[in-house]
Amino acid sequence: MSESQQLLFVYGTLRTAMRDPEYPMLDRHVEFVGMGSFQGKLYNLGPYPGAIPSPSEEDVLTGEVYLLEDPDHTLPILDDYEGHGYHREQLDVRLDTDEMIKAWIYLYDEPLKEENRILSGDYLNL
Repeated sequence: MSESQQLLFVYGTLRTAMRDPEYPMLDRHVEFVGMGSFQGKLYNLGPYPGAIPSPSEEDVLTGEVYLLEDPDHTLPILDDYEGHGYHREQLDVRLDTDEMIKAWIYLYDEPLKEENRILSGDYLNL
């Protein structure tokens, strides 16, 4: 991956298997790179998940990595889609090829309840 390329890591409703109504918009502006993982904790918030970073290497969540073809166009749309309670950061993500990359990820800002944690780290495997 080139340093100038901007990548996006998605772990919830924008994953291909979720078939979110916004996914076709995303599909038109990104290219699938592969599966990836992020060192963090994942929580079930009902109709969608929330993630936070974790200092523990044992806390890993699963998602998909996409190349943003036009970040200046796509990121504001995604910011609006994610809405209140989330912020975007560029953090380390490990591709399934074991390559470490920097990717945008939406992290949850609101208080979380430990009983809502998704221990598998995979929103598709509650």
